[in-house]
Amino acid sequence: MDVFQKLIPGFWECLRAELVVPDQAEIDRLRASVPTYVESLGSNRESAMRLGEDLGLLHSGWESRAEEAQRIVRAVTVYFLDTEDNVPDYYLSGLKDDDHVIAAAFTALGLARAESA
Repeated sequence: MDVFQKLIPGFWECLRAELVVPDQAEIDRLRASVPTYVESLGSNRESAMRLGEDLGLLHSGWESRAEEAQRIVRAVTVYFLDTEDNVPDYYLSGLKDDDHVIAAAFTALGLARAESA
């Protein structure tokens, strides 16, 4: 968790409260919400699709992840789905903060993001 916190100093306060272990029903609900949310972002949909794919990678193998990893994955998913996070997602540059938070999760968990096309 220390690595994740150090990677997101400007976002830590809004993510800290989301670092809880969800039950399976909640994580299933969050996962299912991502594609619908991606579609809602209109002009930002291409960037949102890439971030949605990244979240899919973070969610894969959920059951075998350590509790700390589950907490991080939950927090970044909730952050992505929040339309009014640090920069509202519907703004032209609104997904840059989401990208930063998701990238930090990959780094903290020692995972690699999907290659961009």
